[in-house]
Amino acid sequence: MRACVVGAGPGGIVTAKVLLENGFDVTVFDKYQQVGGIWSAEGCYDGLANQSALRIFEFADLPNRLHFASAVDTQRYLEKYAETFGVLDRVRPGTEVISIRPVEGPGRVGASGWSVDSRPTGDKAADVHRETFDYVVVASGAHHHAQLPELPGRESFRGTVLHSNEVRAGTFADRRVVVVGGGKSALDLITAPHTRRPRPRSCSAR
Repeated sequence: MRACVVGAGPGGIVTAKVLLENGFDVTVFDKYQQVGGIWSAEGCYDGLANQSALRIFEFADLPNRLHFASAVDTQRYLEKYAETFGVLDRVRPGTEVISIRPVEGPGRVGASGWSVDSRPTGDKAADVHRETFDYVVVASGAHHHAQLPELPGRESFRGTVLHSNEVRAGTFADRRVVVVGGGKSALDLITAPHTRRPRPRSCSAR
């Protein structure tokens, strides 16, 4: 039985590991070049850190010593997990799934399998590769679509407006920064070294 897993974040790699253990022929698609989802270099904002203390962010079958770890160390752990259990060899990095459709046939929807279309990430001119799988698991995560609120007066603001996930090293260099929000990503950005010169201001959006 062929199984497709969409997404190589924590949920995706664990799902693929369980499927492999149960004899499935597994293929994992991920749009990034690294496994890890939001913990990968392409998936995280600059300054992202793990807020989990020792023994909290780990899988039972591969303990670690992570303690409020950086995104880099967290991604390395997830990659080690994928490699340890044979998942890494099944990942197609830099590949985005653009369509999943049930194969026509008798019985319930999907009983005859699923047709999955994919192509290189971001290359809309590339040829679409179509494959058929018996099962599909969507593990693309809940936080991969950035949402920017339409605040009054935003159209007249002459500065740059970014979602936290678009922040990379050097984004705030020599600039005055206002962070809207008081969640984890806001606190990460406020305390990151690149926001300390000049001193940033913050305001909380309710």
